[in-house]
Amino acid sequence: MVLPIVTYEISENKYLKRVRYSLDINKIDSNPLFHIEFVDGYIQNIVDWQCPDFKNTIYPNPKFQNFYIFQDQNKATYCKEGNLDFSEKILIFRGFEDYEVKYIRNVEIENELGKYGFFLPELRNIINNAELLFKYIPTINYHLIKSCNMDCKHCFSDYNELDEDKLPLEQSKQIISEIAKKKFFKKINFSGGEPTLCPKIEELIRFAKEKGLETSMVTNGYNLIKNPTWIDKFSNCLDLLTLSLDGFDEKLNIKIGRFVGKTKETVLFDDIFRLTQKCESLGIKIKVNTVVTKLNYNEIIADKIAELKPIRWKILRILLVKYQNNKAQEFFPTKEEYETFVHHNKPIADKLGIKIITEDNEDMTGSYLMISPDGKFFNNVEGKHSYSEPILEVGIDRALKQTPLRREIFYKRKGDYSVN
Repeated sequence: MVLPIVTYEISENKYLKRVRYSLDINKIDSNPLFHIEFVDGYIQNIVDWQCPDFKNTIYPNPKFQNFYIFQDQNKATYCKEGNLDFSEKILIFRGFEDYEVKYIRNVEIENELGKYGFFLPELRNIINNAELLFKYIPTINYHLIKSCNMDCKHCFSDYNELDEDKLPLEQSKQIISEIAKKKFFKKINFSGGEPTLCPKIEELIRFAKEKGLETSMVTNGYNLIKNPTWIDKFSNCLDLLTLSLDGFDEKLNIKIGRFVGKTKETVLFDDIFRLTQKCESLGIKIKVNTVVTKLNYNEIIADKIAELKPIRWKILRILLVKYQNNKAQEFFPTKEEYETFVHHNKPIADKLGIKIITEDNEDMTGSYLMISPDGKFFNNVEGKHSYSEPILEVGIDRALKQTPLRREIFYKRKGDYSVN
């Protein structure tokens, strides 16, 4: 089998300038299979040289041009090409046997360029459906249900605009099956609402695991605490349990809305600690999500978080989403307040060996691939929830095309990780 040759040309300002694919190094300039051109980090066009009249498709759509930026000149953290050896103007690799990378000249550079959408498992996706160059995010967040047993004031997953609370079990399984068929999806994260309110949630998680997906679930922990043996059902099928914890002071949690029922019952640290110990015995890893608001930005909880032994502690600034949490404006922290929480807790977490991931609003916008409770892809790039057509009606590929994503932000916030 002839292996395509891939060349990367880098401009003087250290941006990717041109990428070419060819079967013959001598024809890389005159007759490649196709090439992609960039200007200042923006993809400008993809030219298919095998088409008689040259199929020249312009990406991105001007309406969404900012979604496809590869690097931002004002943010050096995006400029991963800074790690390349610029003594070579053109870097040549050999790769793609049966559409998988088998041979590579420089693995380190390949890994860096991979963060920008190159070296996908299926080269055909790049040639025949170039949008997937940017759509490739390996993690799906499936928001199974609208309902929640708590009423957190900052929550941006209200879904009040949806008629359905959740899909029937078999339809949810069908969506999971469609996800598993796509080789580039590796992980599915079940959330809500509160996913433990979804009937037979353990059956859905086990089904996803059997389909070969890594599995995780985001929960406030209340139902798992009230039913201590329930977590046993997730043995051998749940890889990661993510706990939403914004603090451990009972009065604070009541102010935030993290309580259940008229008695305003909150989740206590000792109960959470016992739950995480049980998870450890079952081989289920722990992750913690904390949303910073004006109510908790002065809290110092890193020592208690460390006792839960999470593999990651994600600290987010409350995200305002139109029609979802309009009343949360009064709790929205300034950037300085958000950084105060991080500044107070990160040194302690670092000392105790806890990995912190910080996500400010720009990191959370357009970088998550999400499915709504009624079975549609949705995004928040316009400051509100925008939905695709139903996945089960139009197919996952068509629905995915209707979902703009900022893939480079996904990698910037270190969203690509595995617990295995």
